[in-house]
Amino acid sequence: MSFVLLDKPKNITSFDACTIAKRDLGFKKAGHSGTLDPLATGLLPVFFDKSTKFIQFLMNKDKTYEAEFLFGCSSDTLDITGNLTKYRDEKVPDKHEIQNALEEIKNLKELLVPSFSAKKLAGTPMYRLARRGISFGRVKQSIKIFEIKLLNFSYPKFKVLLRSSKGTYVRSVGEELSNRLKVSLVLNNLRRKKVGGFDLDKSIGLDELKNLDKKQKMQYVKPVEEILSDFPKVKIGSTEVKKFQNGMTINIKLSTDLGLHKVFKNNTFIGLGEVIDRQILKPKKLYFEGEVQ
Repeated sequence: MSFVLLDKPKNITSFDACTIAKRDLGFKKAGHSGTLDPLATGLLPVFFDKSTKFIQFLMNKDKTYEAEFLFGCSSDTLDITGNLTKYRDEKVPDKHEIQNALEEIKNLKELLVPSFSAKKLAGTPMYRLARRGISFGRVKQSIKIFEIKLLNFSYPKFKVLLRSSKGTYVRSVGEELSNRLKVSLVLNNLRRKKVGGFDLDKSIGLDELKNLDKKQKMQYVKPVEEILSDFPKVKIGSTEVKKFQNGMTINIKLSTDLGLHKVFKNNTFIGLGEVIDRQILKPKKLYFEGEVQ
């Protein structure tokens, strides 16, 4: 049992949410997949102990958000938490103008990364440079937007559904909208609804988690192999398990595809292995290190 789908509350960092979940569930180590800013709420997959080795396989999945934007102001952080400048007498875009701008944005291949972000320049997070008032050129991030549509609009606010690739800053989407509509706006609220095949409906909040007994809490902790559904499954026998755990390649005839596979002994997940030439299984990531029954 290795990870939990957390519904992160507002006004705390993803790191702090991860730490609280680790403490409440009694694990020693924790890491999360896909940072949510303190402003944002929603789905935050948190991995524990040995399962942290597999975070990367969920990190690359597309993500779905509901984003609310606010017209009439701008900020240095591109969201409502920054230093706000308010504008009066700006034009009010209509629904069709917003929809047209969203359609144009859907075709973008890259966006500027916000100055206040954790992306590093020469080893230093950009937000640290920005807070010190150090001037630097913003970098572009390759992205892909799979879906973006207007959910509702009641001036001065409008809400958008966004499904996008890893590395898409929703604040930057708002900045691009601002440029195309020629009006000021900031991100006002953000809620992540989905990460890959995992949905917010299956998550649990920190307050709810805190009030459960240990048995109830553990019902929300899922096996790490659930995030590896893209990879086929292969079984090995008792004699191969120790070899695999020691990093040795295994000679085995497999009528299966090449590439990464989930490796099992009976119903126990051992780790990830790479099938080469359908005759060799090479260990890539070890999960279970003990004796398998």
